Amino acid sequence: IQEKDGKIKSLEELLQAGQLKADKEGRTVQELTKEIEALKESLASSQLEKAEQVSTTAQVRALQNELRSKEENLKGIEERFNEREKVILEKERQIEDLQKESQQLKIHIEEVQQNLQQQGSSSPGEQELQRLVQQHNEKIKGMEAALSEREANLTVTTQELKGLKKENEILKIQACELQKKHDEQLRQVSSVAKGEELIEAIAAKDKKITELLAELEDQKSAVEQQRKKNNERPQNTGENEAREILQKIFPTVSVASTLRHCEWIQEFEKAAKVCLHESGGAEKVKELEQKLKEGEEIHTLLQLECEKYKSVLAETEGILQRLQRSVEEEEGRWKVKLEESQNELREAKSSVHLLEQELDRVKGRSQERENLFKEKEHLETELEKAENERATYVSEVRELKTQLNETLQKLEGEQTERQKVANDLHEAQKSLDLIQLEILKGTSDPNVIENSDISPATDEQQKKEKISSSLSQTVTQLQQCLQQLTKGREHFQVIG
Repeated sequence: IQEKDGKIKSLEELLQAGQLKADKEGRTVQELTKEIEALKESLASSQLEKAEQVSTTAQVRALQNELRSKEENLKGIEERFNEREKVILEKERQIEDLQKESQQLKIHIEEVQQNLQQQGSSSPGEQELQRLVQQHNEKIKGMEAALSEREANLTVTTQELKGLKKENEILKIQACELQKKHDEQLRQVSSVAKGEELIEAIAAKDKKITELLAELEDQKSAVEQQRKKNNERPQNTGENEAREILQKIFPTVSVASTLRHCEWIQEFEKAAKVCLHESGGAEKVKELEQKLKEGEEIHTLLQLECEKYKSVLAETEGILQRLQRSVEEEEGRWKVKLEESQNELREAKSSVHLLEQELDRVKGRSQERENLFKEKEHLETELEKAENERATYVSEVRELKTQLNETLQKLEGEQTERQKVANDLHEAQKSLDLIQLEILKGTSDPNVIENSDISPATDEQQKKEKISSSLSQTVTQLQQCLQQLTKGREHFQVIG
């Protein structure tokens, strides 16, 4: 009986250990339930963040559309600026041509002045000189008109450059605003990092749930094994104890151990009755029957306890199965949510990447605008230089015009002198012709020579020869002057 009590206590201890394990697993399930609730709250917050991210995505798309429109506007402005730059380059080339033409005109006028100074008094080249002067006057007027046209074009170009400068300032302001909006979008998108933390927390919880499920499976298998042992042990233990008690009471009775317990009890009862009849102890038989009844009652109680423990284990197993199903369902839901969060995170990362690319393009456009602004300033500087040079050219043309007027005045004086020389030459030619005629008459009339006095005739002849010689020298000088004037006229024709 003491051994049986000890075995019953060991069974009770085993059952208590199983109950403690079941309680522990129940607490673990409660902790899991709390963690699942916390994860649900985190999921709700992540859904709110997802809604915010959706609004952020819409803002990003609007920003992208705005950037595209700004890029198109900037391209149009760049094209207009390139056209203006080409126009400015054309004006610079025209100014260079004008400068060269003005320089050539200046050299030409200097050559005319030098030739006029060398020629001094001239004669019949006056009309040619007047024609050349008139041609140069016309050229100067054409140059002045061209300069006026260039000045008007430069004024228009300056106004266009000012307009481009204003447009560039507006674009700079718009670029700054876009940069601020983009930074704000990046700050909003930085909240996506919280989604990564949530995913990491979900992954940790998922790992923990997996570990708990594995531990739960281990506990379940251990409980199942213990249940099987407990199911087998009480029955086997009770049967073995009953057999041992009966063997101790009737040590002389032997029954085959391969029989089932019921058959073994029946056979042992028959053998015991035979043994008792042989021994003839009626009182001892009654005592043994009483002990046998007590053993059967104990056996019945043990079976009831075993059934009770079986029902408890079955309930525990049902609870564990329900918990396992709940955990598996929750795990499935969390896996779906995790996949959704990962997809959202990938979309957010792609949006961030697109925003970074847009930011790089905006920075590149800003750099291009800076370069255009520097180039525009350079063109403005060149335009100022061109205007200064134009003013210099205008002043030089005015000086040349003044010099030309002075040269014309000198030409008029020289023309008067040439007219006087031509008149003197004409008178001298007449006088020479008369003298030669008289000489011829004198040499051809012999009567005059015979009747006149020889010495007065000789003196008169000498005077006439002197006058003829001086007139010949004068005619020679005048012919030389005419030759010089002819050469000067030919030179002006070559220059013209």
